[in-house]
Amino acid sequence: LHRAKLIDSIRLRLRSNAPNSLAPLANDRLLDSFVVTQALRSAPSADSALSLVEFLESNPRFDHTQNTVHALATVLAKSRRAAELNSLIEAVHAGKFRNVRVSFMNVMQWQAAVGDVEAVVKTWDEYRVSSEKRVCVESYNIVMRIFAQMGKDSEAVRVFSMMIEEGAIPNSRTYTVMIEHLVSSGKWKSAMEVFNVLPLMRVKRTLNQFSVLVDACVGVEQFDEVENLLKEMRVDGILPGRAMRLSLQRIQ
Repeated sequence: LHRAKLIDSIRLRLRSNAPNSLAPLANDRLLDSFVVTQALRSAPSADSALSLVEFLESNPRFDHTQNTVHALATVLAKSRRAAELNSLIEAVHAGKFRNVRVSFMNVMQWQAAVGDVEAVVKTWDEYRVSSEKRVCVESYNIVMRIFAQMGKDSEAVRVFSMMIEEGAIPNSRTYTVMIEHLVSSGKWKSAMEVFNVLPLMRVKRTLNQFSVLVDACVGVEQFDEVENLLKEMRVDGILPGRAMRLSLQRIQ
């Protein structure tokens, strides 16, 4: 309970635009990696997260862990703070944080969140060269997604072809990338074709896929398709999420 109160106090002060108010909490005896991780995850901005990390440097009893470093990196990535993120990654590689490691997949996910295509591709190339085994399917998905988001369709298709040629098996997230990109390109019918063939390939359909297609069908007023999707959701045992409920409200 005392740790929960400390986390809440840090959250409130991070939102108060008064960074100096963190000073008393930075030396609290209950401050540990769990408290810091939760506080960083709820930080309202990258600046507030960095201010907390700065105050922690005055606490000789506190050591960063895998969780705290990853939480900070995630905040920086979502805020598109590429320079600070790269500095953090370099510090980890240099051994500044004891017993903290970041994988190629971690770095790729953060760089993709920042929107740095070149950095993602560079890290992926390093991963492929250094890996003795086949790289994981999710790495293809990350590269495909960022190419699709940047409108580089031919490159995204090339990555999917590489996945097949190199023996990697596409998963539900692979097809989610396809469906999202087809919908964003105005090709919702093609997205539906991909979606409808997934059960035949024994690929599990996800709430995210249903949500994207429901939103697309509502946008073009194809309400019969929406009804069919909702029926299939019930068959698959999937309940609508908040985003889908907002889309369904638009029908009314």
